[in-house]
Amino acid sequence: MNDILSEDNAHTYKLSLSPEKCLEAAGHFKQWFYFRVHCQVGEKLIFVITDASVATFPLWDGYKVCMSTVGEGEDWTRVKETFYEDGKLMWTIKSASSSILSFSYFPPYSLERQERLVQSTLATSACSYVSLGKSEEGRDLHGLVFDKHLDATLSDYYVVWIQHRQHPGETSASWFCDGVVKRLCEMSR
Repeated sequence: MNDILSEDNAHTYKLSLSPEKCLEAAGHFKQWFYFRVHCQVGEKLIFVITDASVATFPLWDGYKVCMSTVGEGEDWTRVKETFYEDGKLMWTIKSASSSILSFSYFPPYSLERQERLVQSTLATSACSYVSLGKSEEGRDLHGLVFDKHLDATLSDYYVVWIQHRQHPGETSASWFCDGVVKRLCEMSR
């Protein structure tokens, strides 16, 4: 890895993970990262997370960083040139294809995207809405109830509770819930 870090004509960025408040992980969670870089198209970039070994889940072997070349970060790919060595997570962009690059532990699922999903789902009449309260930041906690097209007696009725966005770094759960909601809408037609 040291040979890669000393390459000529490359901008090297040394980074560290920021702790996030999380009650279950002894008060803090260190795994998630998401940032944007402005660069020149064609520029070579090297990124190093210097404290990757102290992440909450430091199992980086085989992991590939997520990257978006679209300004709003809607389209994501994995960076093949991602390596973990000597407690550092490193990835290389040999030639930037865009002047704005976003990098993340896992593709983020924005609150705006969540709001669009809730509104578009409610517009289908596939479910009803229940307010579950407010988050610590004062945001609405949405509940979607899919029961309109069930022909079941009360004894045949099952409740499945799907919860997500509960802990830092769990954006993968938001993507999962997105798929579940879309599938439930299809089944309700």
